[in-house]
Amino acid sequence: MNFEPAQYRINPRLPYNGLTIILSSPSRFDTIQSAQENKPKILTSVAGKWFSTECLAKADINFYACEVRIADDRSPLREGTRVIFCLGQKAQTTFMGTLSTLGEQRGSPIQLTHVVAVSSYTPQDCFDSKNHEKKFQENNTPDEVSDDDSEAYDKDAEDTFEDEKSHHGKTSRQNFKSWLEFDSRKVAFLLKHKMPLDQTEIIMLDNPCEKLRAHTGNLYFDIETATDLSIRCFAWCGEEGPVYVTSVVDYNDVMRPDGFRILLELTLAIRRADCVIMHNGDTFDCPAMIWRYGFPASPKKLYDTMIAQHRCYPLLERSLGHCGSLWTFEPYHKNDGVYNPVNHDQEYRLKHYCGKDVSLMRLIRQKQLAYAETRKGLKKSIEHACAAARAYMDMTLNGCEVDDERRITMQKRCDDRANLYARVAELLIGPEIKAMVAGKGSKARLVSSPAQLSKYFHSVQKYPAVKYTPAGAPKLGENEFYKLALKIGPHPILLLTLAYREQAKAASDLKLKPYYRNYRTWSKEQCKLSA
Repeated sequence: MNFEPAQYRINPRLPYNGLTIILSSPSRFDTIQSAQENKPKILTSVAGKWFSTECLAKADINFYACEVRIADDRSPLREGTRVIFCLGQKAQTTFMGTLSTLGEQRGSPIQLTHVVAVSSYTPQDCFDSKNHEKKFQENNTPDEVSDDDSEAYDKDAEDTFEDEKSHHGKTSRQNFKSWLEFDSRKVAFLLKHKMPLDQTEIIMLDNPCEKLRAHTGNLYFDIETATDLSIRCFAWCGEEGPVYVTSVVDYNDVMRPDGFRILLELTLAIRRADCVIMHNGDTFDCPAMIWRYGFPASPKKLYDTMIAQHRCYPLLERSLGHCGSLWTFEPYHKNDGVYNPVNHDQEYRLKHYCGKDVSLMRLIRQKQLAYAETRKGLKKSIEHACAAARAYMDMTLNGCEVDDERRITMQKRCDDRANLYARVAELLIGPEIKAMVAGKGSKARLVSSPAQLSKYFHSVQKYPAVKYTPAGAPKLGENEFYKLALKIGPHPILLLTLAYREQAKAASDLKLKPYYRNYRTWSKEQCKLSA
């Protein structure tokens, strides 16, 4: 049953609070109820009620003081509107005008002419772990299918938005609920306050050596690299003041004449700093400098905003884009950079992007530390994790010592146990059944072959299949195997298969390869500073 877009609108029952909520489209449950009652419905499902009572109410927003509409309703906004909350890709594209995907843009406010716009996931997507909503939209309103739909749910792979850029980091569907709750709190803040924006100045320096020598205190730092890990540019700042950016390798992939000296000054600034603040610096920035140039860019104290994010919210995503959307009100900028510049303009954009990363990093750390003060033990936990990062960085670059004799002994022991479990399993089923499930000439073991296990349990033992392939055959992958084990109980072949896999995995993990240092050494002549 078709209704006019304006018929879906929910007008505020209480005095209007200035918030208009815009949904991409009604959910399939809203549509079913609308057809039954011959009356348009919106946000009437379990997901819709959760959104109004858990997300909005806990953020101190009264749902009955809001206006709710769908994206196809293009009528002028209600007088007094201060914030629009766009839920879903279609609503974001229609009202915010951004070309970013929903996964990238969500949680990052945009100041429009008279209102502030924030986007997030739809309540139904937050509940729809298997993405049934996508199939419903495709079957019923093909011209309105949103681009924010993820791939079909598969526990063998993480559910994410397909079109998100790799530099942003992908968002797991299981975290949609959490992100919508956080975005609702941000909307509540914007209803009461003006949007706070970072006014940090970004200064392009041609000769940064003097500024680097004079830098004291904490150092916020980020680099942008080419595919060979050569540093195109870097940005830094202190706790206050502007962000400085300088280039090292130009868009022609040519290092500036004084590039080596500039990187040396940066290295010395890193080693002098009271604390160096980076995002994923322990696994990329510092190791890249050490490996590529041979500089001992190891800070005496490190604070990594990615590590801190993991300690604050262990289950949430940790990319800089996600952290920025959680802790700050800064507009999304992760699509602004040009990672392989081919002219001066693109090189400038890359440098400005690098400066924005550092500026954002500073805001994130300030908010993380403030949050840590409100949670007992969290500050100490962040400190311990960041302190441990240096040891991991050292092992990444230099490897770690291993008792090779003991490793070989343990590996052989695990291999022997795995072989034993495999032989016992085949003795239990007998040669006739083995030949039936394996086929002629097959040398594959029963416990290591999903195809053989599927034939044994579903064709020989007649256990019902947990899942089927598109062709209609029983599927018995790793996830299905564990589900089957829960259904049929302690079957001997199941137990032997699990034991075999455990020992085979342990044996595989013990097959280590020697590590060889292949990065450059630090030349004293090259690194010598002039007076």
